[in-house]
Amino acid sequence: ARSLFIASGEPNYTSGTEKSGQILPVANAPVTGDRDLTNYVVALASDFDPVIGPQSGTLTSLTNPTTTSYNHTGWGGLAPGFYAYAVKAVYTSGESEWVYSNVVAHLLDNQVTVNITLCDGESPEGAEVSLIGSGYPYQSLFDVTGPDGTVVFDSVIDGRYTITVFKVGYNPITFTVTISGDVVYDLVLTEKEYMPRNLYVDAQTSVATWDEPIIFALDVETFEGTTFPPVGWQATSDGEGWQRGDDGGSTYFPIPTGDGFYAFTNDDVAVSGNDASVDYLITPLIDLRESADFVLTFDHFFTMQFGEEAYVEYSLDGGTTWDILQSMSAVSAWTTETVDLSAFSGPGGNSAIWFAFHYDDKGEWAAGWAVDNVSITNGPAVVVGYYVYLDGAFVTYTDVDTRTYAYRDLTYGQTYTAGVAAVYACGISDPVEYTWTSGYLYPPRNLGDEYIYGTNEIPLMWNPPMTVSGPIITRPDVVIENQPVKGTRNHSLGAAPQSLNPNDGENSAIYTGIPRFGENIAWISSVTSNTLYTMDMATYSTTTVGASAPDPSSGDFLNDDETTLYVSANWGVALYSVDVATGAGIFIANFTGQPSGWAINGMACDRTTNTMYVATTDGSLTQSQIGTLDVETGVITLVGSPNNLAPGLIDIAVDGDGQMYGWCLVNDNSYLIDQADGTFTTLGSLGYDANYGQGGNWNPDDGMIYLTAYNNSAGQAQLRILDPVSGGTAFASTLPASQMTAFGVPYLGGVNPGGGVPDGLLAFRLYQDGVEIAEVPYEGQGVDEWVTYVINPIDPGDYCYDVSALYDLTVFGFPGEIGESAWEGSDCVHVVWGFPLPFFEGWEQGTFDFNTWTT
Repeated sequence: ARSLFIASGEPNYTSGTEKSGQILPVANAPVTGDRDLTNYVVALASDFDPVIGPQSGTLTSLTNPTTTSYNHTGWGGLAPGFYAYAVKAVYTSGESEWVYSNVVAHLLDNQVTVNITLCDGESPEGAEVSLIGSGYPYQSLFDVTGPDGTVVFDSVIDGRYTITVFKVGYNPITFTVTISGDVVYDLVLTEKEYMPRNLYVDAQTSVATWDEPIIFALDVETFEGTTFPPVGWQATSDGEGWQRGDDGGSTYFPIPTGDGFYAFTNDDVAVSGNDASVDYLITPLIDLRESADFVLTFDHFFTMQFGEEAYVEYSLDGGTTWDILQSMSAVSAWTTETVDLSAFSGPGGNSAIWFAFHYDDKGEWAAGWAVDNVSITNGPAVVVGYYVYLDGAFVTYTDVDTRTYAYRDLTYGQTYTAGVAAVYACGISDPVEYTWTSGYLYPPRNLGDEYIYGTNEIPLMWNPPMTVSGPIITRPDVVIENQPVKGTRNHSLGAAPQSLNPNDGENSAIYTGIPRFGENIAWISSVTSNTLYTMDMATYSTTTVGASAPDPSSGDFLNDDETTLYVSANWGVALYSVDVATGAGIFIANFTGQPSGWAINGMACDRTTNTMYVATTDGSLTQSQIGTLDVETGVITLVGSPNNLAPGLIDIAVDGDGQMYGWCLVNDNSYLIDQADGTFTTLGSLGYDANYGQGGNWNPDDGMIYLTAYNNSAGQAQLRILDPVSGGTAFASTLPASQMTAFGVPYLGGVNPGGGVPDGLLAFRLYQDGVEIAEVPYEGQGVDEWVTYVINPIDPGDYCYDVSALYDLTVFGFPGEIGESAWEGSDCVHVVWGFPLPFFEGWEQGTFDFNTWTT
């Protein structure tokens, strides 16, 4: 146990004496030691984690200098790695602790070169390149390209890096790599691909319309998403603050119904004492350097009923400070406001700016502010055209000034999704889409009249509706190769030398990710082995059928015959029929009617007339011509005259509308050909080096023209797709033999896909100045016959007429319902008859007949 004593009085004090001090030695030193410095110890630290530090590594003593510097001559011979140095002092009385240097990388630094080009050929100057390391030493490197588009980082330590390239107006590139040696990155920046806007399809006419893309610094924020604030946005407040809703109004702040959800702050319904003086709704970071005249646009409702205030503000420091850009005035309904941002825009503008909607209740129990459809934009983007889609499948291409398209042959009552993508100089935007239920019914055609001046009747006439083929698919969703090709100087219509066929015998398709539209089977012949193949147009895979006609150069089927492929054989000398079930070729006749010595290189059936056409070329490849072919006799009837625009016409194809296309291996161009007069019009470059025998044809299943091309520069047979707009081609697949020529696709659709009176037609509804005046029954007239209706009598005046078609919708699955098409018209008539006013009868002639009186 311990005793506890408690003092009960003052302590006793003893006077002190001042003596000399004593310095005690370091531990374990003699009592008589001192602190004289004798030398240093320098050591190399290795084998450590640079993140933890050199203290965890291995120390190798290097020297014991007496000076404060040391040159390590063995540094260069060290293995690659991270190193550091350690130094300690040695005293006569002992040693200090180790002191470590910075960590140094040895033989781990690399040169990284980044070459930037722009896909549109513009200057790459001003592209920002950054390298951010994710491991030690966590390097953060940055540079900006000059006119040559190149930046060089000359001391990049081994490790993982994220490389980012940014240039105003282009899509940034970001990727992560492991760098362990000198490396060069060649990068191409693509344009920003802004989407078209406001796509709409009229259900009754199937006509799609859209607006051009515009440049966005902030895409339209509609607040329709359930996340609030939206991604990238912020909402700050000392009270209840900003919210999202579609019914956020109250008695003293009655927000009108908008176009959906909106952002709002409502002080009227907030709890008592709510502080709404600093209610901020803040945009994401905005970069305004892409264009010179950006505009902030938004819809808002603000009554200012209780003295509160609202501002659009901006911040250049991430929201630390805010400046007023515009003070808002009261409005009585949803109102669109625009705020000029040109002071912050352009190449020298702000790369990091925030905008905010600031509501201040001024300490009152006030109303509020509602905001919607916020965007920052500046004019239309530069596009070269548009791709049009239907249910995800490519339909057509329109030029930059055409922002409308009429879909064809849609089924009444079926739901479709339209899509339109903007085509840029080197890229395609995502499509804007619109889904609707078709109410399309074929309308009447060619409404007109035969009014005779001075009469009181109007004979009207029109043609019945007529079906058309569609939807026509005219351009695949791939990058079309259509740059001019110099090609080979020595051309031949015949077989490619085997020495140029490194891929001979390969039976593998290379798929490029393009949409597959076809589901039918085509037949294709090889001149390498005189073998017939089938091709599945959905996969481009081929199957051998058997031996076939000798040296086939082209071929096709007639309408409604899927068993017989007609072939130009013996390199364009003889006509054969080929049994596609076995591949067996049967000689019909030698061709006659073409100029002497000319070969038949192309063959295609016009599906609208079931006429077989041929293309013929002279042996020296200086002239070409087309003609029609009698498949029973081999007799050719030439059309037009020989021409040298396409001196080496190697094959032809005719699409479903009867348009003929051809392609030439001398100048590597494609052409439009007029079957009526045989004239050629240059369409564009094929985009590949064509030589030797080639084939091709139109596929009625997907509406595309396929070329069985021999690409001389690649030394292989390729399946390619023709773009009927530019004339270029897109690579689709390799082919199973080194050279494939005769290519045909059966067509089982009679003459002309479309062109008849549609089923279910009952009658016509006639309108005068927008008011129905008659219903005219359909009496079986053909598409080229007239339906007539006479209006008699009719008073003098100006009238406009329209006519629609009425259908029994039973054929579309709606029994008992009647549907009406869109109107055809208007046909406007100026009716003049009778006597001009004022009219006077003086009876001077003494007869009723003079002014055509009747009794």
